[in-house]
Amino acid sequence: MSSLASSLNTTENKLFIENYKILQTSKEADTGLSHNYHTVDLVTGKLTSVALNELLLALNIDRSGSMGSMTKDGHTALQHTIHTTKNIIDYLEELWEENQELNLSLIINLFDDRNTMIGHYKIGQKDKTLRKQFIEKLEKATPRGSTNISGALKEIKDNAIYAATPDDKKAHILMTDGRPNIGNTSAIGINVNNPGGTQICLGYSTDHDAVLLQKMTELSAGSYHFVDSIENAGMVYGEIIHALLYAAVKDISVRVRGAEVYDFTTNSWSNTVKFNSFASEHTQSLIMRSTWDSVEPINFNIVYTETGNNVPHSKTEVFNSYNCTNGESKENG
Repeated sequence: MSSLASSLNTTENKLFIENYKILQTSKEADTGLSHNYHTVDLVTGKLTSVALNELLLALNIDRSGSMGSMTKDGHTALQHTIHTTKNIIDYLEELWEENQELNLSLIINLFDDRNTMIGHYKIGQKDKTLRKQFIEKLEKATPRGSTNISGALKEIKDNAIYAATPDDKKAHILMTDGRPNIGNTSAIGINVNNPGGTQICLGYSTDHDAVLLQKMTELSAGSYHFVDSIENAGMVYGEIIHALLYAAVKDISVRVRGAEVYDFTTNSWSNTVKFNSFASEHTQSLIMRSTWDSVEPINFNIVYTETGNNVPHSKTEVFNSYNCTNGESKENG
């Protein structure tokens, strides 16, 4: 194993290569598998404190007519988004109570074919009536109109507070069923109005346009989540906020020699795969494949950057626990 890091002061934000396994030591005589398969885990350490002390969240909530469709749990997609948003506010308030040095705030915009900016809310305000008024405006939203996602992104892009905030301290969360019918309707066209910062798409209802949202996050190096119930909405918001505030490492690139690694974002096999960021105590499992007669050791090189101080790292691990998986020689032996 080798590791190279900057001479700057480092933190506990580290990424490790663990749990390498090979599926079989030899090819079975009657197998139809064209390759032997391997797995390995990329694991981050536990952070004892938040990695990001300042965060501005811009929430873009789709209130178009299609968001009034009833889901299997008896709630509309719009009700799911409102529930998610209220939980995000509650969660951020709890975090601020535990650490009042955190600078957390939200911008909320409701959109259909028009935009209705609810406003900017700073977490931890002593005047609780402001929070109550903010929630009341949110709860009054009802489904209406058509869907202009590109216009909604432009509304955040042109917002003075969001534009003035550095990219590494802000995130934009789009909550929609992903079926635009006004403005730019393709992922490429919509991404023209990318407002900057971390991009997150939440797809609501089982018939939302998952292909569009996945393509949008691919173009913006963001992340996509699916919400099909109130219970799922509760889990998703916690995962998102945790990933933002406790981001341990970022700009992760993995290069493999002696095998190919599966890239789920492109549904293809390659020698490289990349990830935007991993949060504290995250485990990312990789699947590799090699030809049955391969005699090469598996060589992993990971390059990543610590969040917060931007210290770069390069680490290499070599696994030579198997020398040859040639099925013919095994069978003859």
